[in-house]
Amino acid sequence: MKKSKKFVLAGLALLAAITMVLLPLSSCKTEVDTSSPQQEQTGENAGTGDNDSNGTSDNPSADNGDSTNTEDNTSGGSDSGTGGNTGTGDNDSTNTEDNTSGGSDSGTNENAGTGDNTSGDSTSGGNEGDTDNGNNDNDASVITTGDPAALIDGITAAGTYTLVATNECTDTAAIKDALRALESRQPDARIHLNLSQSGITSIGTGEFQTRSSLVGVEIPASVTSIGVHAFSNCKNLASVTIPTSVTSIGNRAFQDCSSLASVTFAEGSRLEIIGENAFYGCSSLASMEIPTSVTSIESFAFMECTSLSSVTIPASVTTIGDRVFHECRQLRTIAVDPGNSGYSSRDGILLDKAGETLLAWPSAEGAITIPTGVRCIKDMVLRWNDSLTSVTIPSSVDTIEGNAFAECSNLASVTFHDGSQLASIGEKVFNGCSSLASMEIPSSVTSIGDRVFYGCSSLESVTFAEGSRLEIIGDSAFSGCSSLDSVKIPSSVTSIGIMAFYGCSKLSTVKVEAETPPTLGVSVFNATDDSLKIQVPSSFVDDYKTADNWSDYEGNIEPITS
Repeated sequence: MKKSKKFVLAGLALLAAITMVLLPLSSCKTEVDTSSPQQEQTGENAGTGDNDSNGTSDNPSADNGDSTNTEDNTSGGSDSGTGGNTGTGDNDSTNTEDNTSGGSDSGTNENAGTGDNTSGDSTSGGNEGDTDNGNNDNDASVITTGDPAALIDGITAAGTYTLVATNECTDTAAIKDALRALESRQPDARIHLNLSQSGITSIGTGEFQTRSSLVGVEIPASVTSIGVHAFSNCKNLASVTIPTSVTSIGNRAFQDCSSLASVTFAEGSRLEIIGENAFYGCSSLASMEIPTSVTSIESFAFMECTSLSSVTIPASVTTIGDRVFHECRQLRTIAVDPGNSGYSSRDGILLDKAGETLLAWPSAEGAITIPTGVRCIKDMVLRWNDSLTSVTIPSSVDTIEGNAFAECSNLASVTFHDGSQLASIGEKVFNGCSSLASMEIPSSVTSIGDRVFYGCSSLESVTFAEGSRLEIIGDSAFSGCSSLDSVKIPSSVTSIGIMAFYGCSKLSTVKVEAETPPTLGVSVFNATDDSLKIQVPSSFVDDYKTADNWSDYEGNIEPITS
């Protein structure tokens, strides 16, 4: 009878051991001791017994197993790891564990030693047997759960916790609220949120915006779009994995995620749209291989990604918005697939397919020459480039759009090749180029836009090439050029805009060659030198003195003498 009893007990012990291995695999919620995210798994002598919040666990052993297991879980979390002590001999063991914040141990510790097993405290690894810590490689910070929000609510200690959500997890709002509370309670806790196995179907507008505790996110294949501002301003977010299912990344989705260094798109990505400002200000992002499915990269998408050194644009892209790579000063390589029908690249320069429109040149520095064949320099292409000292513009260029070279504070020289076809200089093209000392404007130019040379405080000389066809000088075109002392306005000019030379404090001589007084805006010559002379064709002095707004300078108008 005694022998039969021993066989029965041995059978129960074997069943318990099997249950210990299988239980974590079937559980939707496995918790961890949140007081120490890097704590090693501890050897439990609890068999398959329950571990209630009062710290008492059942501890069956196979034979003469007078084993006492006392655990103190002071904040009441559960311990679903199954650490059996299924020795088949005498097993007089006392095992004391102290889990002071009540999290959970998700590893599986099997202590299947045979023979006598008399010990005191049993720490990491259990008693004399093999230790199996499940799939977490002794890292108790990896937690699989159907309720990430509940686990986040239990975190009290600093450290990095990886939460692997199961398909029972469908509520992003609860996670967001839990993260917000965590950041208030424990600002040094960090969360890597693996949602790849979750049941979440959407990541909407502002879903995780400004969550400083997030360091990583893996998005599930059930999500098809990432909403506007979804992760914007998550300052510690370092990595994002985006599945094949996502077809669009919303405007400003990752804007100002300054720690974001890795964006991984799953193989076979079906992404089509990268929205405006999507990665604006992601200053740690060093490279980007855009999926071959993308058709549109919208304006400012990668603006101010100051560490971005290389980007690959696939053949599928048909639209690249304004200033997509603006202020990406380290971007040396822009590789465009030769099969792309709309775009091309050359030596770190992004061009249209024909090579006629200069779209981006983020790495330009020192003395540069615009490539021959370029006809249009797009707006803001080189704005705020403090590394630029001189620019040579080929004769092929016929248009320079607004702000193209604005605020290039060290740009001292701009040279146009002979035979220039330049027709117009857009507004603010050289605005704020405070080192620019001289400028000769080609004869082909017919209009100078508003504020083109505004604030060029070192500009001493402006000349218009012989045979100039200039007609329009825009509002405030030379306003604030405080070093300019004289200017000759060609006879072809018909309009001078408001405040065109306002604040040119050294301007003492203006020679106007037109016989018919050009239309003059208000305050054009205000705040100039007190002795300003406005010289006009001698036969038309009276016409100038009585013309609208010219009459304000009647005492300054005199005939051209030479």
